[in-house]
Amino acid sequence: MLKTPFAGLRRVLSLILYCLACGASSAHAQSIYGPGGLLLNPTADVPPKGKITPAVLVMPQKLWGTDHFQSWTSYDVDYGVTDRLEAGLTVLSITPDNGNPSTGGYLKYLVARENEKAPAIAIGGSDVSGGGADSSSLFVAIRKTLLSDRCAHPAHLHLGLSYFDKLDGLTHNHAEPFAGVDWGLTRRLAAFGEARAALPVRNGDTDGTNPARAFGLVWTPNNSYKVAVGFANNGWNRGAPTFTIGVGYSIGGGR
Repeated sequence: MLKTPFAGLRRVLSLILYCLACGASSAHAQSIYGPGGLLLNPTADVPPKGKITPAVLVMPQKLWGTDHFQSWTSYDVDYGVTDRLEAGLTVLSITPDNGNPSTGGYLKYLVARENEKAPAIAIGGSDVSGGGADSSSLFVAIRKTLLSDRCAHPAHLHLGLSYFDKLDGLTHNHAEPFAGVDWGLTRRLAAFGEARAALPVRNGDTDGTNPARAFGLVWTPNNSYKVAVGFANNGWNRGAPTFTIGVGYSIGGGR
């Protein structure tokens, strides 16, 4: 899907330039750590009231210096409690060799909606425990439209700060900024990219402290299904981003 014959390069470039000039659909990808919008980081965006979205995301990560992989897998059920409040349940596992899955939930509240002068602002947090992927975090997220709302599909800039008490079973007690962007390629296909700064190294152990980054595509064939594919590194090691896929199905409501 990402490979394009050289003969069609001019057409692809023209399409990209058109999208940059006229906007794009927002990428609402499922986050492996709960509240989503991008793959790795939360956004100032909530689903409509009453919308239920079960989803699964699988993120293999190559262990640095070896030929072995561990996979981060999240199973989520997301719910629009109100037009400003999002809540969900999540199960997060790291396999193989990392014990039982961690279970818990997350909340996200839209403090301010975006207008012509100010961005959207959201706050929230997530907590999963009882297994090898225990994580607990708080965040503030900002979303701003980059391109004109006169176009059908505006692009968005995502900025924020995440505080991690614990992440993937490791204690951090530290906050780091993140940034991301999404823009549309077609009415049903959006691209995204994001990054989070590295966490401080703990006692010489770099596991879980590296910069986190992801990029990819989100395809919404209709108002119910959503498929996210891309390459991601969640910061566990220094390796290159690896192939990641997530699938969600929405019941009721609609963005």
